[in-house]
Amino acid sequence: AIVSGFLSRNELTKEILEDSQQHNKRHLYIDDLGKEPNNINNFGTNEKPIAELFYYRSRYKVFTFATANYNLESFAEFYGTSTVDRFKDIFNIVELKGESKRK
Repeated sequence: AIVSGFLSRNELTKEILEDSQQHNKRHLYIDDLGKEPNNINNFGTNEKPIAELFYYRSRYKVFTFATANYNLESFAEFYGTSTVDRFKDIFNIVELKGESKRK
């Protein structure tokens, strides 16, 4: 219930979770996964937004599509093994082998 125009902490948490559940049901497409900064500094707090994003997308079992030039071992070094373990829930991993066509 709204008290004097404010939400209690529990009510705010519930609102955020309900909103994120609806938002996370959408498909997400990420190009060049692993090129983004792994950590950000949010007013002195070190945050890992991609790890958090994958946590929620794994939890709600929603489709996520990504392209990358890295293997799982490289991602484990970059994101950590717990985040890479979630990749198996949200991605079908297809590895393309062969020489690069880039010049």
